[in-house]
Amino acid sequence: MTTRFKFYISFILLVLSYTITNAQTYNDEEKEMDKTPCGGTERWSVKVLTDAASTQVNYTPVLTTINNLINIATPSTSTTAARFTGLEYTTYKIKCKLSQVRDESDNDFHLVVTDGTHFMITEIPDPLCAVASTSAHVNEYVAARQFVSTYVPIIPNLQVTLPDVSITGVAFLDPPHGQSGEAPNHLELHPILDIHFWTSADSTTDAVDNISMPEPLLTVNIFPNKFANSAQLNVKTKDPILGNCSFELYSSDGNKVNEMNLPITNKNEIKYTIHRGNLTSGLYIYRIRNNNKLMYDGKLIIE
Repeated sequence: MTTRFKFYISFILLVLSYTITNAQTYNDEEKEMDKTPCGGTERWSVKVLTDAASTQVNYTPVLTTINNLINIATPSTSTTAARFTGLEYTTYKIKCKLSQVRDESDNDFHLVVTDGTHFMITEIPDPLCAVASTSAHVNEYVAARQFVSTYVPIIPNLQVTLPDVSITGVAFLDPPHGQSGEAPNHLELHPILDIHFWTSADSTTDAVDNISMPEPLLTVNIFPNKFANSAQLNVKTKDPILGNCSFELYSSDGNKVNEMNLPITNKNEIKYTIHRGNLTSGLYIYRIRNNNKLMYDGKLIIE
């Protein structure tokens, strides 16, 4: 075997070794990501209002516009920066339209909103994430997600058509990483604390006459919502979109305690009796999935 041939063989083996090593590393990272059902890494406690400074945020909203928000001069930020004085201690309220709704890899609801000209990102945390579940605002996260799921039951939806909504949320600077719909100054409202259809009550100078509320596309009810032994779950969709559905039950700290398959009636209705079983008394968050995609979050109390 010549010296040159030995060199070629050694070079090929080196390239193969490098390729395999990197492929394994990539796959391991992907598997590790799959193990993490929720929770981000970039300023996460600030995003979900569990950082120590969150108690000092002024939660009385300032009525403003998307145009004003995206033109605020903002400092550069890092993935580990603490809450910024002033801006990130402020809660804002805007009138806008939903442009896109996505379910992000960290299970946040990613809402791209617009005033018809400008765009920015607003987000609702996953109330089951380990950090978010400990937030004093977890009930607001659940309620906000319920509003979105009621009128946008299939996510992702990249072309939402709904009347104007009112969104209230805390200002947050997200380090740029190519987010869909990001503002030029990287400012977001994250987390959203309230979302509802805009009415005249939202602004004394903006009258809304004869507003036509859209018909809910998804309704979910558990009766009674506070029970000792059993309760009736009723799910109905306007369109026949139901497939393989499941009901997941989580303790208030985000741990799954039960899961069951749900029977479907004509692809647009579910009627199911939830039994307490051996569950202890307390507050639980439930999650309904349709074809393995998150469809609805809610709360119930077992006495």
